[in-house]
Amino acid sequence: IKDGIKMANCELTKSEKEIMNIIWDAQSPLMIQEILDEVKKRYDKEWRPQTLSSFLRSLVGKGLLDYHRKNMFSFYWSCMSRKEYASCMQKQLLEEWFGGSRKEFLSEFVKACNVSKEIMEEVIGEME
Repeated sequence: IKDGIKMANCELTKSEKEIMNIIWDAQSPLMIQEILDEVKKRYDKEWRPQTLSSFLRSLVGKGLLDYHRKNMFSFYWSCMSRKEYASCMQKQLLEEWFGGSRKEFLSEFVKACNVSKEIMEEVIGEME
């Protein structure tokens, strides 16, 4: 495990991302029924509890979630912030697609996102 997540399992499926967004937005740990209700509300999906449980197990296995069982209920919460997860994905992209070359990674990012010179100067100024 590196940076709180198993680096090889940093990638999420679309459904796992939807679940994580719900959990990241929550102010407290969520029960399965609360997550199911929010999935229906946000994404208009009707999952069975068993389906959601499979996704949650996967996310726990990847190190993104943890849970506590109290009586008949399990409460789930995130082990890392949305920003920490984004950082993990960036590191994975850097290694897998750019062979660790920060120069190539940044160059492609700047081109793909049309980052202006002004923004780059602002960011560099914040780093100093």
